[in-house]
Amino acid sequence: MEYLCAVNEMIAWRGKRMVFWADILLEHPEVFEQLPKGCVPVIWGYEQDHPLDAQAKSLSDIGAEFWIAPGTSSWQSLTGRASNCLGNIRNAARAAIDHGAGALVLTDWGDWGHWQPPSLSNLGILHFAIQSWSGPDQPDPDASAIDRVFYGSRETALSEAWMRLWNAGESLDPGVLNGTSPFYAMRYPQHGLHPEGEWEKRCANWSLETSQAYDAELQASLKVLDESPSQHRDVQELQFCVKLATWANARTRERGQSLPTDPGADEGLQAIEAELTRLWPMRSRPGGLSESLRKMRFALHPDGIRK
Repeated sequence: MEYLCAVNEMIAWRGKRMVFWADILLEHPEVFEQLPKGCVPVIWGYEQDHPLDAQAKSLSDIGAEFWIAPGTSSWQSLTGRASNCLGNIRNAARAAIDHGAGALVLTDWGDWGHWQPPSLSNLGILHFAIQSWSGPDQPDPDASAIDRVFYGSRETALSEAWMRLWNAGESLDPGVLNGTSPFYAMRYPQHGLHPEGEWEKRCANWSLETSQAYDAELQASLKVLDESPSQHRDVQELQFCVKLATWANARTRERGQSLPTDPGADEGLQAIEAELTRLWPMRSRPGGLSESLRKMRFALHPDGIRK
């Protein structure tokens, strides 16, 4: 509490209001009266079954002004987690209305290298805009809405390809939290220093059938583009997502079936690194790229160093 008050002094001196994650306040609502006046706790939760409603009620009951922060579900996914994204944001909007939240704040994280390009988050961004403006009873965005908002109704095939890609993850193994099994195969390789069996624990429902189904959906999203070629920049970002996800999905089959790593895996990874290096400066500052690439190499090489 002393630290929070000290930070608030620096912020208030500049004429601003402090917002802070609500974790401690939710665990210890009795400290509410000790909080600096005017600061705002923010409830966060990124799974569609996160108890946002109960947490919002808890803060409302003690008289706190609060905000709620759902997420786009793009991070640690490689191709998005559509149903989780839509459900999480809808539940946040409903809890905000039911319990009088002061605002909704959309989060879009970049855990472990921020490999997802910006356009992968468009589904969550549009859904959030609809939910926060018109309420949780509005329908989910479809391809035509994506096309209209992001592409001025000029990229029908690209919008349909994105919808296909965002939904590809629905064919993956269920029950994986805050990510997908292909991503975790890269983040928790067998050579890593993480707890033994981390990938197996997080992806306990992995099966060859779901992995193969995911591959089929990835290729189907590209086929949509093949039928109506586009020159838009986002095509390259979508293609990158498919390449990376396909490569990572192959690593899940090696893990799930106790197979050796494909001898050609590193060559494929180098091609993906080169593509990330080319795409990164189109949308981002240089900072972070080298660390992102190191974490990508870590999928095959200890310490992320290719020797």
